[in-house]
Amino acid sequence: MTPATARWTAWLLWLLASAVILVGGAINVIDPGTIDPNLPSGRARLIAAPILVLLWFAFPTLGALIIARHPQNAVGWLVFAGGLSEDIRGSTETMALLLNMRGDVLPLGGAVALLHQEARLTLPLLSLALLFFPDGHLPSPRWRLLALLIGCVAALDVVLSPVGSWMRSSAAELDATYTPGGVLLVLTSSLRRLELLALIGVAVSLVVRFRAAGRRTRQQIKWIAAASIVAAITAVAFWLPGGWAWSGTLGPLELPVEFAYL
Repeated sequence: MTPATARWTAWLLWLLASAVILVGGAINVIDPGTIDPNLPSGRARLIAAPILVLLWFAFPTLGALIIARHPQNAVGWLVFAGGLSEDIRGSTETMALLLNMRGDVLPLGGAVALLHQEARLTLPLLSLALLFFPDGHLPSPRWRLLALLIGCVAALDVVLSPVGSWMRSSAAELDATYTPGGVLLVLTSSLRRLELLALIGVAVSLVVRFRAAGRRTRQQIKWIAAASIVAAITAVAFWLPGGWAWSGTLGPLELPVEFAYL
């Protein structure tokens, strides 16, 4: 891929992600009833909503910048895909709320809601990005097993989770846990726990890289470690009392350290 082609590709992809975000935002403006019910109300929403939009743009933008400068590097493509996945989940939630509020006569609203709830690719894609960080290659061939594990678990989750949800919702039995759909949901829940455990392996890979890296790579890994720590603290703080206030304070701190990769 030539440098000019890489730049065009990167910014066309960025426009795609932006369009996905703007579609959801436009629906929120037209019908405020579609705004995420988890968002706080009143003045707190004026803080939370812009921060959420900023974070939605962050990963696609970072991915596009890396693709434009280093199109051969897998990290840029993975970061962009992870960000786009989360943007799609956000917009499909808004679309599902709109369809359900307008009395959707077709199963389209339920299908869109299912896509929002079950298409969870952001974590595995960003995990792979960290595993390939910063040069787009694994630390050594022995890490192929971890990369394959993350990819297979993500693929199984995306396929099995929507099927399990659909089967369970349509089951007539009182105790749906023991229906085929319930079994699939238990399996996908275990797969998602496995994704979290795989993050430990990804963290170990960064430590291995750090010990063998030169000065520049070590500095990049330090910035990524700082961003990861802030992100983890923000995620935990979100579920505490006043979670949006904490997220509004800590969340934007992730962005400067994430862009330090460039």
